[in-house]
This record gives sequence, C-alpha cells and structure tokens, in this order.
Amino acid sequence: MAFQNSNDDIALIELAQSVKDIAAAPLYRYSDEQSKVVELLGRGATGNGLIGQQPGSHRGFLRRAYSRIVAADGKWLLYRFNSGSEAQPLEGMMGDGDSGGPVLINVAGTWHLAGLASHKFWSGDLSGFHWAFYGQTAYQVRISYYISWIDSVVTPRTTMRGFPQKPNVEAVTKS
Repeated sequence: MAFQNSNDDIALIELAQSVKDIAAAPLYRYSDEQSKVVELLGRGATGNGLIGQQPGSHRGFLRRAYSRIVAADGKWLLYRFNSGSEAQPLEGMMGDGDSGGPVLINVAGTWHLAGLASHKFWSGDLSGFHWAFYGQTAYQVRISYYISWIDSVVTPRTTMRGFPQKPNVEAVTKS
C-alpha cells in the first residue's frame, strides 16, 4: 500500500480530434474537498457492502453512486464506503474496472472533475483481501493537487506537444 500511495496515477492524452457532442467537465481547482459529497461513475464490477464485490460482475453499463470525502491528503482524495446513518443516499464505491473513472463535486449546479478512480486501501494480509465491503477506504487521484501541471501541459491554443493548433476557419464567399 505504501508503494501504491507513493506513485502518481494520472496521465493526459491528446485526442486526434475534438469531441463535439458533449462538453468536458470543468476541473475542480479548489483544495476544500474534505467533507464534500462526490458522485462516482463507472462501468466496472458490482456488489454490495454486505457481501462485497461479486466475481465476474462487470455489467458494462454506467452506474452512479455517492460518497463523502473523508480526507484530501496531498495527491489523494479518500472516501469510505459507509452504511447506516453515515451513508449517502445511493452510497457506493468504485469497483474493479472503474479505474480512471470520474469523481465529481457539484459546484453551483455544475459537476466538476475532482478526482479519478485509482485504488483501494487494505491493511493486513493481502491474501485475504476482498473488495467493496462497508467501511473500506478508496483512494482517488486528486485533480487539485495536479492542477498546475495540467494547466502547464494543456493550454487553449497549443497541443500537448507544444505545437500551435491550426485555427478552425471556414471559407466565406460572397455571391
């Protein structure tokens, strides 16, 4: 776990062409994530907090769940899979196959990308580890920690390689 927590689990990719049908979620640029409710989206494995993640349960359809950030620690956001009075309506956590999926915080009615699904935490003998029981903690990449790096790589008028983009200009003719 110490090795996993010491790594960076983030990458940026450059698309060959722009996505036109949907706007990207704005990046969460604040450092006040602790105690905020987050929305989690994924297509990975399913289960429940009493029996854990079910083997072979990758359903492939988009699911959502909610949780509350219990710590914003350096490069990580942590949430715990709660039950009972501590649980959110539709409380849940990411499953296997959800890695890289969005962790969103609502800011004035707009969902902002605050994190990316990364890994699970377990202390003790890993041979007995089974995922997705109530009380377990999940680690998410914290976007606000990396915001300066992201901004330095992704600029409005350049590609990630630093070459100017061709302007998107349509020819206009007069009759």
